[in-house]
Amino acid sequence: MSSELASLQLLSISELCRLLNRSRSSIYRDVSAGHLPKPVKIGASTRFRVREVEAALQRAADSPETS
Repeated sequence: MSSELASLQLLSISELCRLLNRSRSSIYRDVSAGHLPKPVKIGASTRFRVREVEAALQRAADSPETS
């Protein structure tokens, strides 16, 4: 798959919950806190861009722990 197509991949909230093993409310809490990217609305659907989620997870992995 080309990098252009990969950047267009979208995840539903259910897919993101399964991927991160988190609840819907935890995902939206992380979005509100700026830890995860804001989703995009497509009609009645809410989707997360794969590349943006990957970048957010990489930033979290690279940042020093605060606790």
